[in-house]
Amino acid sequence: MPKYNIYKIKDGNREALQRKLSTVGLIAKNEKQIGDYTAKFYFSDKPDLVKIWWVDLYKDFIDVNELPNNELYFGILLLVNKEICYAISFGKAHFYLREYCDGEFGLNLAERIVDENNLRIKNSKLFGGRRSKNIISYQDRSPIEYDSGESFQYIKAKTINAEDWGSVVSFGSSVLFDVKISPSELDRFLDSIEQKLSQTPILTLPRVEEVKDVETKRRLDRELAISLLSNTTTGTLAEEFSVSGVDFVFSENNQYAFFLKGNSKQSELKFDDLSLERLTHFVTENGIDLINSINDIRIQIKSENSRTRSESLKKVLDYVDDERYCLVNGKWHRFNQSYINFLQKEVNKIPILQHNTTFLSSNINEDDFNKGKVCDGYLNFDKDFSYIEKYKIEKMDLYKDKTLYFVKMGEPQNLSYVIDQSLNTVKILQNNVDDIIINQMKIEPENMCLWLIFERKTTLKRLSDLRSLIFLMKLVEWKRNVIVAGYKPTINIGYKDPKTI
Repeated sequence: MPKYNIYKIKDGNREALQRKLSTVGLIAKNEKQIGDYTAKFYFSDKPDLVKIWWVDLYKDFIDVNELPNNELYFGILLLVNKEICYAISFGKAHFYLREYCDGEFGLNLAERIVDENNLRIKNSKLFGGRRSKNIISYQDRSPIEYDSGESFQYIKAKTINAEDWGSVVSFGSSVLFDVKISPSELDRFLDSIEQKLSQTPILTLPRVEEVKDVETKRRLDRELAISLLSNTTTGTLAEEFSVSGVDFVFSENNQYAFFLKGNSKQSELKFDDLSLERLTHFVTENGIDLINSINDIRIQIKSENSRTRSESLKKVLDYVDDERYCLVNGKWHRFNQSYINFLQKEVNKIPILQHNTTFLSSNINEDDFNKGKVCDGYLNFDKDFSYIEKYKIEKMDLYKDKTLYFVKMGEPQNLSYVIDQSLNTVKILQNNVDDIIINQMKIEPENMCLWLIFERKTTLKRLSDLRSLIFLMKLVEWKRNVIVAGYKPTINIGYKDPKTI
């Protein structure tokens, strides 16, 4: 049965795409009319020869005069009418389509044709926690479920109508169909897709949506560059795996180097991993104006399975801010309302044991606060450090009634430390690395409590009212990790007068 990996090309990108295809070795072949669509096939007549690493390694065992290379043919079928443009990719052509395609096409269609009770595979990006990306497989008849802080990037699921769409379809930046139609029938199939996209979704997936406004993108570029230069970014450089079309591309044994587009400045050859430290060193050493050149910074990637290529810095940078914006595949996106609603709902599920609306004095600090709680029956372990494999660990700040308390004062943007402190303790206990010993007795805690004392002028009605998306993400991820470890997550809320801070 034919498989069709279909991309929808963005409005205004047709000519740019066709120019790109000619520069990567794709030659326009036959052109046919299929209904209202002009179908043109692009084919790699003379593909690049790719060195086979394992042949070179074991050449002493191979009895040949000249080491062979792989020929990697690829192609694209472009279907165009007056209003829309679609592309069907073959081989590695998906690498060249990503820049020009509508990245929301796949999930937009998924929200209209998938059976929400028959998920097979999902790939999602996770914000605010220690995990970055997930690929999860499901058994037959599994409903679509959301994890905390999760934004969908790809799903494979059964459809609501196997006769129209095929039984199981993969949805990413493209859509992979397995349907009983010939290429000459693609016009009717594409018309059916367009008709379905115009209809109301039957479900809503938590995900990000691309930013269209040019001025907003420029502002975000500037803020990202300033954040990188000042070391205040929460971003990371990572190429663990990516979704290319509907295929997963894993990075193994790659080598990297930074360079400036149109300039010979390049970082020292080559390193085996990506890091923000290497990036800032490259920018500083070469005197690069990152604010005005952030879109010109590229990363050379040398892979054992294909020819050397380059990607923009933003394409391999994981980044999220507090205004609902983030980078996905190098483009600015904003979290949709479904994602925000889910996040707020999950935060509000965390039990609040105490919510003291009396403001503490601006002069009180965490040390004073913890000492003052001793009168209420709490045991003070603030600054009581243990050493785990030469690392200094503060397991908790206060203890009472089988509950470990982790106290932190400040604004939401500065409270992430207490979440990390709590998760470190959870990990120690979960892995049986060390115990909680009080009065020479081993304690078996049941609850983990974040005691959050906010520096603000007004009280909160709900925890989700905090205007820090990153902090809410981290709270939801913290809740999930605590529950998985077998403890109950709870929160205490207090306030501190910020006037003299």
